[in-house]
Amino acid sequence: MRYNLKILFVLTTTIAIAVGSIAAWSFYYPYQATGTSVAVANRVLWDDLKLPAGASDITFYVDWYGCEAEFAISQPEFLEWCKVQGWSVSGITTPVGYSTEPLSLWLDALATGGPPVSSTSPSA
Repeated sequence: MRYNLKILFVLTTTIAIAVGSIAAWSFYYPYQATGTSVAVANRVLWDDLKLPAGASDITFYVDWYGCEAEFAISQPEFLEWCKVQGWSVSGITTPVGYSTEPLSLWLDALATGGPPVSSTSPSA
């Protein structure tokens, strides 16, 4: 059976572009959710960051470069989760700087392309 090389080339190129596009989309397209369950979050989050069963009010963001999650949990459940992960927990002896803005505010800003705006930000 004879094949036309031009048709084979076009077909191969089309398949390569389709597969490459799907691969690029799955690697670079960020995934985010707010107010989701532990089961959903743990399916999407990286293997190094699996949330404890007692987590609630979960917000997360995942992309090719990393992931982060914000959630509510009781102190005893948190300490047990840290123990299971092999993390040591100690008291904070010096102030640690952090953002007081919730992660969902930053996710909204990312989605809209503008700066995060909150009720605690000074008004112009």
